Amino acid sequence: MSVHDLKPGSMKKPPHLINEPPGSTAKPMVILESLSKHYVEGGRRHAVLNGIDAEFHEGEISVIVGKSGSGKTTLLNLISGTDVPDSGKAVIGGKVISGLSENERTLLRRERIGLVFQFFNLIPTLTVLENIVLPCELRGGGRGECARKAEHMLGEINLDGRAGAYPDVLSGGEQQRVGIARALINDPDLILADEPTGNLDSDTARDIMELFLKLVRGRGKTMIIATHSPEVIGRADRIYRIKRGALYPESAPATNPHLP
Repeated sequence: MSVHDLKPGSMKKPPHLINEPPGSTAKPMVILESLSKHYVEGGRRHAVLNGIDAEFHEGEISVIVGKSGSGKTTLLNLISGTDVPDSGKAVIGGKVISGLSENERTLLRRERIGLVFQFFNLIPTLTVLENIVLPCELRGGGRGECARKAEHMLGEINLDGRAGAYPDVLSGGEQQRVGIARALINDPDLILADEPTGNLDSDTARDIMELFLKLVRGRGKTMIIATHSPEVIGRADRIYRIKRGALYPESAPATNPHLP
């Protein structure tokens, strides 16, 4: 069997996931096995991630917390395939993304991964509708089909009347809603978000998290968020902390109404 054809659950479970609830049927969309990454700074080797094992399941929102510089963004980059590990594997839907070529990783991101950023990353010369349409067209969708999908997404994010607006006239919360619609237009299996509420006030952050709950968990998607936001952490299914290059599970908030 090729390493690129591993099936979710075929790898050894990390210790903290061995005792999954007996009734749990959620499948792991993302499996990390002994994932490590280092950088060289000033001639010295600096380990950012050191042998990380974890699973992220369908229909769940997981958050990664930790100090600035602890490796949260690096971990998301390894999962998305925008960076490659020094050792170990990142498996998405049974495919070892860290074993693919750069072009193959790009195609996989277009097909299966949606990305949401802290600074929105909208193209200022494109309208709201055109920003949302872009990933669909890059994937090869027809203009009419992509426009219909984008208009549907505008309804989902409650921005029906802003299709022709440009990003600079939108509030921060509205821009992030557009970023979410853009990330979801290709119906990805996995959504990765790096500090998606970092530039928003607490009330707007709470609204954005409610949107995630509606669009992500309601569709059975897998979402991993790197964040410092209490509003985001408080609604997660799973919480992990990066510390000294390792990933530790923490208890999800008891107030989360979606937990058993």
